[in-house]
Amino acid sequence: MSQTRRPGRRIRQIAAAVAILVILAASFFLAGPIISALRTVTAGNRAADAAAGVLLLIAPMAAVVGYAYLAYRRGWPQSWGWWLLVLYLPAFALEPFGRSGTNTALQRRADTQLPGLLPGMLAGLLGLVALFVVPGLIVSRRRRRHQMDRS
Repeated sequence: MSQTRRPGRRIRQIAAAVAILVILAASFFLAGPIISALRTVTAGNRAADAAAGVLLLIAPMAAVVGYAYLAYRRGWPQSWGWWLLVLYLPAFALEPFGRSGTNTALQRRADTQLPGLLPGMLAGLLGLVALFVVPGLIVSRRRRRHQMDRS
């Protein structure tokens, strides 16, 4: 069987890749407005900024996991859950580690207007690691140990 029978699949893959690239490119143009909006909401309060930073990283993953659970239970298309990663757009736009040295004026603006944002994003990242990576390592170690005991 050849793959020429389903040309629509290849077109959808290319369209998805282009959409992802456009979304990532848009995140760089949205950084300024996102900083202004967060500044308006948090008023420069360090604790509120930290909470916003945590939410920017935790909330999208919670939405993806929640959709995955509901999709399994209700028969929804599971592939649509990948599009929920678009919710990470504000985090990508404000993430200074990926663009360190490329836009120092924007970085200074984020640091002065949202002083608690970066510590909050770091806390959110550590929270994601604690929620997903550490339990995954523990489960894989237990499985490996269980398989070794069987043999």
